[in-house]
Amino acid sequence: MTIHINISLTIKHTNMMKNLFRLRLIWLFMLFCMIPLWALSQNITVKGIVKDGAGESVIGASVLQKGTTNGTITDFEGGFTLNLPSNSVIVVSFVGYKTQEIAVAGKTDLTVTLTEDTQLLDNVVVVGYGTQKKEDLTSAIATLSPKEVLKSPGGITDALQGSTAGVNVSGGKIRIRGTSSITGSTDPLWVVDGIIDASGNIPNDNEIESIQVLKDAASCAIYGVRGANGVIVVTTKKGAEGKPKVSFNAYAGFGSNTSKVDMLNPYDYAVYVNELYYNSSDATAIANGTWNKTVPTGVATPSNPLGSTDWWDEYFCNTNYQKYDLSVSGGSKYASYRIGATHADNDDQMHTEDVKADNIYANVQGTVGRFTYGGRIFANYSRTNGFTGASLMNTLQTPSNLPVYNEDGSFFLTGNNGRDGNDLVNQIWFLRNEKIRNRSISALGSIFGEIKIFDWLKYRLTYTYSFARNNDATLIPEYDLGTANGKQVKCTENSCQFED
Repeated sequence: MTIHINISLTIKHTNMMKNLFRLRLIWLFMLFCMIPLWALSQNITVKGIVKDGAGESVIGASVLQKGTTNGTITDFEGGFTLNLPSNSVIVVSFVGYKTQEIAVAGKTDLTVTLTEDTQLLDNVVVVGYGTQKKEDLTSAIATLSPKEVLKSPGGITDALQGSTAGVNVSGGKIRIRGTSSITGSTDPLWVVDGIIDASGNIPNDNEIESIQVLKDAASCAIYGVRGANGVIVVTTKKGAEGKPKVSFNAYAGFGSNTSKVDMLNPYDYAVYVNELYYNSSDATAIANGTWNKTVPTGVATPSNPLGSTDWWDEYFCNTNYQKYDLSVSGGSKYASYRIGATHADNDDQMHTEDVKADNIYANVQGTVGRFTYGGRIFANYSRTNGFTGASLMNTLQTPSNLPVYNEDGSFFLTGNNGRDGNDLVNQIWFLRNEKIRNRSISALGSIFGEIKIFDWLKYRLTYTYSFARNNDATLIPEYDLGTANGKQVKCTENSCQFED
C-alpha cells in the first residue's frame, strides 16, 4: 500500500513541472514580440523647420499629428517642436501652399519644404508693399484671374470691363469708381512687381500671375496722391526651383466687321438723285421724265461718271494678328530666374496702321542667408507704319458712281477746295498716301536688396531706372485735288501752293 502512494505523487509532480516550463516559454515569446511595438509606441520630441521654395522660413504654418488634435504652428524662424509617438505622421499646411504629410519614423529632426499651390493663390491679395489673406481684408479690393485676361482678346484692359465691380472701361480708358482727381487725370496708378507707374512694362499676358484692383482710400493710402484714382497691382511670374522649363506660345487670328452698312449702287443712287431734283421746289428742279445728268454739287467733272464703288468695303478690310511668346525659367534652392521674349504683329481694319512690337524681359532672385537680392529688366522696341486716316462719314457720303482709281491706276480725286477738299474728296486717297511712321524704344530695370534684421523686421532697398525714346515722321506728298483754286502743285503740312 505504501509503495502505491509514493509512485502516484511522483508522477503528478513531474507533470506540473512540465506545464510550468511551457507557460514560461510562452510568456517569454510574447514578451519578445511586444518589445518592438512597445519601442515604436514611445513618445519622442520632434524638432523641425518649415521653408518655402525660395528657402525662406514659413511663419505660422500648421504642424499637426495626423488623426489627432495634437499640433502646433511655426515660429518667426519657421521652427516647430512637437511631442508625439515615433510612428506618427505629421501634416504640414499653410495658405497658398500644398499640404504635405511626412512620416516621422523615429526621426527627431525634420526639414519640410512647401511648394506653392496655384489653386490657392487666389486667397492671397497683394496690398501695398505686402500681402494679406482675403478673409482678413476690410478694404475694397478686387482680384482678376490671369485666366480671365487670357480669354479676353484686348488683354488686361478689356478683361477688367464687366468682371470687376466699380471699374469702367471706355475707349481704352480705365475708370475706377468714377473721377476723383482735381488735376484732370483720371487714369489709375499701375504698379508692376512693386515698380510704380509701369503700365507699359508687362511683357505679355502669359507672364501675369495675379492682378489686384485697389479701389478705396484705405487700400490706396500707401501710394499717396497718385492713388486717388485707384491702383492696379500686377505681379508677374518668377522662376521656381527645379530644372529649366521652356514655354512657347503662338497665336494667330483675324478680324472683320460683324455688320455692314448697305450702300446704294450707282443705278439706285442715280434714281435717288433724280427724284431729289424732281421734287425740289427751287430753280434746280428738273421736269418730270427728264433724266438728270447733273454732277452732284461740289464734285469736279469725273472722267468715269458711271463707276461702281462700295465705299464701305474700300474703307474697311479684314485684319490679321499674330503673336509669339518664348520663356525659360528654373532655379535652385538659393536662386531662381525667368527670361523670355515676345513678338507681336497687328494691323487695323482701315488699312491705316501696321504695328510690330518686340520685347525681352528677365527676372532674377536669390537668397544668401538672411540677405535676399534680385533684379528685373524689360525692354521694348515697336514699329508703327500708319496713315493719318480719313473720315468714315465723308467716305460713305461719296456717290457710288464715282470710282476710287482712274483708268491709268491713279487716284480719282473729286475735291476742288484745296488741300482739305470738301465732303466729297476721295477719302481713300488719305488712307493710302498721308503716312505716319513711328519708332519707339523703351526700357525699365530695377534691382533690390533685402536683409532680414529680425524675424519680424526686414529692410528693403530698391533702385529703378527707365527711359523711352520716340521718333515720329509724317509724310504728306504733293497732289492735285482740282482746279477751282488753280492747279495745286505743292502741299505741305501747313500750306498749299496753286498756279493758274
